[in-house]
Amino acid sequence: MKKEKKKSISKQLRLVNFLIPGVVTHRIHQFECVGADFKAPRSQDCPVHQKPKENWSLKDYRNLLRQKVNVSWASVEDVFLKVIHLPGESPEELRMMVELQLEKISPVPLAQLVWDIEVLPDPKPLPMPERDPAHPEEVISPMYRYAVVVLMAERSAIENLLALLEESAFNADRIELPFLHEILQSPGTRDGLYVYPMRSGSRNLAVTAWWTQGQLQNIDMIYLPVDETWKTAFPVQLNQVIWAGQVAGWLKDQFSWTLIVPAEDDEALPIADWNVLLTNLYGEGKLDKRMTEPELARLNCSLICSGPTANLLPPEFAGTYRQRYVDKLWLQGITAAVAAYLIFCFVYFGGATFADFQNSRAEAKIQLLNGDYQTALKLREQLDLLQLQHSLKFAALDCYRLTAELLPSELKLTRFNFNGGSEVSYVGEAPSAQIGAVTAFNEQLSRAFTYGNNPVPFFKKVNPPTSVQKAGAPDTLTWRFTCELNLPELKTETKKK
Repeated sequence: MKKEKKKSISKQLRLVNFLIPGVVTHRIHQFECVGADFKAPRSQDCPVHQKPKENWSLKDYRNLLRQKVNVSWASVEDVFLKVIHLPGESPEELRMMVELQLEKISPVPLAQLVWDIEVLPDPKPLPMPERDPAHPEEVISPMYRYAVVVLMAERSAIENLLALLEESAFNADRIELPFLHEILQSPGTRDGLYVYPMRSGSRNLAVTAWWTQGQLQNIDMIYLPVDETWKTAFPVQLNQVIWAGQVAGWLKDQFSWTLIVPAEDDEALPIADWNVLLTNLYGEGKLDKRMTEPELARLNCSLICSGPTANLLPPEFAGTYRQRYVDKLWLQGITAAVAAYLIFCFVYFGGATFADFQNSRAEAKIQLLNGDYQTALKLREQLDLLQLQHSLKFAALDCYRLTAELLPSELKLTRFNFNGGSEVSYVGEAPSAQIGAVTAFNEQLSRAFTYGNNPVPFFKKVNPPTSVQKAGAPDTLTWRFTCELNLPELKTETKKK
């Protein structure tokens, strides 16, 4: 279950930035989560009161999909530690129990305090009470004895640290005490006294952790003089802890000790002197190496992924940083929307201006070509007129020829006209007894074909003949009818006309 939880959290966590405050420069490490592990860190130094060259802690819209956590390490001398043991059914109810005792264990007034707790794993089970015979159905929950480390710091010190971080454009999401994770790792294998010599700024101190059979009993931070008198001051303060442990019952007369030496040599912390001093006091012990700064940061990353750890960031600062981030997202969104709108307007009006310019050029070209176009139209009309005249001339000649071939000798043609170029009118005289010859002539014209290789009907339509008696001549009739020429070119040109 714990592995599944760790895996699900590590999917959400992608970048972790660690800022280690310094006197002259800050050191920043960035870890990138890959699966359930972290890549080798990137590191950079940032002068105090200045912004780093690469602002890794900056959060933008990508943090919505790729979570980024900014962690700052608190100074050792600003934090007070207290180990207490509490009974309970689950770790969730321990915080309220600690809060009830906080006034007794706090070194400063509660109004000036920032605190949190770190619950150690593998609590010790407590004896189960006997079941009441009167209530055999009653369910008795198991109780455990939890070891809880209470971290306490003055609010002013944390606020000064946050102000220093803000000058370097680092808005912390968490403030943690790094060496505490190193002390609490692998608790099941710990037993006896563990001494951690270290430096905090210009001060030397020793952190002592007392374990009995995998249970953490006490943590003390012993501040030491920077001169040789530390060899006298350290045993005095350490013996006070030993007496208090013997009175409380968790410390035996005989115990083992382990000296955790710094990963890098430090002239201010002569390990040989520490080893000789502890050997003279308590006999032979063991030496072990401390974790390097990147290794400690990597351990901090894995603990953040695996579950909740102590965080000394005041809630009001966390809310302020969160609100700044949300306001920044809104501002970026509005800025992007305005920029997109301005780009759209620029493209739209630029395209409209270009289209208007193209239209103006096209109109100028039309004006230049308009004179030539009008001249071409006139020439085309003249050509069409000449073609029409040419077609009508040959059509008239063919019509004369056809009339001469088909006109019966009994009939007399008095008038032969072309009306509108495509209509032919026949007017003539005939004896009253020869009216049938007029009808026969009319039918022959309707069946007549043109001359040439591809003959077609000569007339599109031949109207029936009409006749009247000629005035002053009772035996003579005047006949007339019209015909419509079947000439396509004449039809087309006539419509155009």
